[in-house]
Amino acid sequence: SVCVLVFVCGIAEKLVSLNSSHGVYLHAITDNLVHGSLAVIVWLLGYLTSCCDNSGSSDSTPTLAQHTVVILQSVACGVISCAIDVDHFVAARSLDFQDALHAPTRGMLHNSVLLLLLLALYHSKPRSFVVLLL
Repeated sequence: SVCVLVFVCGIAEKLVSLNSSHGVYLHAITDNLVHGSLAVIVWLLGYLTSCCDNSGSSDSTPTLAQHTVVILQSVACGVISCAIDVDHFVAARSLDFQDALHAPTRGMLHNSVLLLLLLALYHSKPRSFVVLLL
């Protein structure tokens, strides 16, 4: 699954770089769609990996309802991932596209350290993480 993800990321990076020469709007749309697509792919790869790891017996085969839930979860993951780019507008304190492109700081949701801290908290104390989110 890591090889698939690296391959998809390479194609996505090439697609974004090709569209960067066709204007800022196409570049922004492509970049945002890549965010969403990668999120969907990562969610599905995680599901497929766990599904294959647990399929030692025939009675552990996922049902159609479980597959449907996973597909809905992956779509939700993609939408949330696309919504991350809203932080560019928050950082710019403007709804103007040009202002968002030239914001003085990076958006808060593009902070890798924050993501790593949240992942560490989740893995160390999952219940505390859920309470924190509520």
